Amino acid sequence: MDSQQIMAWSLVGLAAINLITMVALLAAVPKVLKALTEVTTKSGAFLTQMQEETTATLQQAHDSLARIETLTQTAEKMIREDLTPTLNLATKTLKHVDDIAEGVSEGVASVRKIVGTVQAVAAPGALAASLAQAVRTPSGKASILASAVTVGFGALMRARASHDQPKKPAAETAKAEN
Repeated sequence: MDSQQIMAWSLVGLAAINLITMVALLAAVPKVLKALTEVTTKSGAFLTQMQEETTATLQQAHDSLARIETLTQTAEKMIREDLTPTLNLATKTLKHVDDIAEGVSEGVASVRKIVGTVQAVAAPGALAASLAQAVRTPSGKASILASAVTVGFGALMRARASHDQPKKPAAETAKAEN
């Protein structure tokens, strides 16, 4: 065989190989397109399911946030309308109790002063005998008790009056006492 024939047969062989390759590729194209269609369909279904789940999750989160906001508003309203007035009333009540305790303390101090004075004066004799007589009788005890209550009530009223007035600085109070 000469070189031209070899070359011709080579070209025929190459053309046959190209033809076989083309036929194989054309036969494979439908299978590849079918596989791509399946992958696309599955991907679309997956993305649709994922979108539905994401939408449901976002809706639940939105509903939860709405409930939390409502709960927060209710708590704020309760604090503003119920708890604050109660605490203010409790503070005022404690202030009045403190005033009463201060008045009672001043009353007790006054009674002690009176008792101390009476003891100092009563030691010599006649006054001691009349005071001892007053303590022995129910009316005398009532009289002494009434005096103590009067002194205590007066101290309480002074404490309330001084509590209602603005407090003076310590320097002014010291000047007033001197």
